[in-house]
Amino acid sequence: MAVKNIQPDGVVIGFKYDPNKNNIPPHYGPISIGLINIELGLITPIFVDLFEQHRLWLRTRYGGDANAWPSLFNFARLIRNFISHHRGHIHFDNKNAPPVSWHHVVYSPKDEGKLAVGHGADFLPADIIILLVEFSQELDRVGCPFP
Repeated sequence: MAVKNIQPDGVVIGFKYDPNKNNIPPHYGPISIGLINIELGLITPIFVDLFEQHRLWLRTRYGGDANAWPSLFNFARLIRNFISHHRGHIHFDNKNAPPVSWHHVVYSPKDEGKLAVGHGADFLPADIIILLVEFSQELDRVGCPFP
């Protein structure tokens, strides 16, 4: 649409999952790897920015020890750190930190260095979008003001 200078009416994001099928292709070709990288390049800054806009409020509301924050917020914080500081790889500053989880995904200091966000990782663009939506909805639910 941008090429033809057409103004879009809106954006629709959908998620398709069939629990009876394996929706992940067995082999990613060069085009799909490139597309995944482009999508991650587009969505991860949005996720990081959303987290950063609310980080001070989270610290004020739940305290400086993020391990005491509600699980979703702590998990989002770590994903933000993996993206911003470790090129998508798992890193815990505190090697004795408790594990963090979101749905079926669990990370702990034992996972040090594993790729969490990127091609071949647990988090692909759709996962970041879902986490972003859940994070945003939970902020609304607990009364976080919009900055």
